[in-house]
Amino acid sequence: MSVRIDVDRSGHEISPHLVGLHQVYTFTPDHVFEEGAFTEWVSKSGFSTSRFPGGSTVKYWDWEAPTGQPFEDPLSPEFDASLNESETEWMSLDEYLGFVEATGMTPLIGVNSYLGTVHGVEEEMIEKAVRSVRYVKERGFGGGFWYIGNEEMYKHGGPEGYARVFRRYAERMKAEDPEIRIFWNDNNPTERKIRAFLENDGGTADGLEAHGKWPFGGSPNLPSASYEEWLDEVPLRDRKNGDRKEGGRRWRDAADEYREIAASMGRDLLIANNEYGFGKKSYAGSFPRYEKGLLVTEFLMELLIGNWDMTAFWDLTRGTVDGVLDKQNDYRVNPAGLGMALLADAQGGQFLHTVETEIQSVHGFAARKDGAILLYLLNKTVESQSCEIAMRGARAKEVALQFLVESKDGYAELTQGRFTASKGTVQVELPAMSFAKIILRDPVDTVSVQSMRKDVSGFQATN
Repeated sequence: MSVRIDVDRSGHEISPHLVGLHQVYTFTPDHVFEEGAFTEWVSKSGFSTSRFPGGSTVKYWDWEAPTGQPFEDPLSPEFDASLNESETEWMSLDEYLGFVEATGMTPLIGVNSYLGTVHGVEEEMIEKAVRSVRYVKERGFGGGFWYIGNEEMYKHGGPEGYARVFRRYAERMKAEDPEIRIFWNDNNPTERKIRAFLENDGGTADGLEAHGKWPFGGSPNLPSASYEEWLDEVPLRDRKNGDRKEGGRRWRDAADEYREIAASMGRDLLIANNEYGFGKKSYAGSFPRYEKGLLVTEFLMELLIGNWDMTAFWDLTRGTVDGVLDKQNDYRVNPAGLGMALLADAQGGQFLHTVETEIQSVHGFAARKDGAILLYLLNKTVESQSCEIAMRGARAKEVALQFLVESKDGYAELTQGRFTASKGTVQVELPAMSFAKIILRDPVDTVSVQSMRKDVSGFQATN
């Protein structure tokens, strides 16, 4: 199997905000952060942002008086305050900003627009949103990312109604901090819906969030996917949204399609999937922990190839195998977290081109960053694969390898692979079911490739 890298090709700039987390405030207890181990791991890993206070949770979140009840309406007459969780069991906005500061991330904060519409208290909720923007700015985090609402378009009357509600919040929020950038959400943004929203938002939206999972999100009337199907599926697709006749939305194509629609209206939008990840177990087949981590890593790689501006993995502590952390085993880092950390190194680099091989299930991409070529290759076959690598227009004389492989206990570990070099080519053995980050550099560059290896083997919090 051979890989040819054309160093003279040049694609998009890889977003510096591509690799993000998702923190549901009610599922983020204090003890995970108290010892600092997780914070240090996030900082070393290169995560760029983290969506807070979550997805549907934002509909019931009052940043000034959090209840710790993720899906209970605090304005409902049936709300039971006696069931509120202790402050040690959830993360406040103040604690979130402390985490952002310690990790060097850019904040991504939600605004509750749902309750304003449902209960007819929009002005009160707008004022609350403005106060949150002011508070965040006063804490030194002005100019960050925000989102208004979550998967609630039709509660506001469809894309037109949602856009008008969005505009009323966004105008007041930007009056408080003109540098913030705000996302709206539409999980299946067709051309008609994008145009309908942008014709009614008064120019206030800076970005679009299009959530989606593999094989799809939610509970549509669609057949389940299987582990065996994933092994052969390249590129990954969302079977629920997009053109189902064509197999659904291809993640590596969708962002540019949305961007082009907005550009035809004179708008330059950020495009995000701020709830990517694994679909419901009843639809996504039976995956072991490690293989599920490989799938998530491949998903993020597809979003990088597809020139998405931002992602947030759903979510930090989802179950035992579906989150970044395994909350049932002392919050140990799951395999997906290590895959994300390897890809985080490409943020801010120059995408060169996708890499396809003679074997469909071995694929990846090449990028340029800090004078080096980064080659990422996923081998989702059950056999090791011999790979010969050559660079057109350059010769690699210094090489470093890192492989994400399964550990003996079913999690993952990073190993340093071996290579041989001959006549301008590099020969590498890709382990079965592995993800590789290969760094190639000419020795005239000043930074050693060895310094670009990442030590993010993980951490384990004490429960």
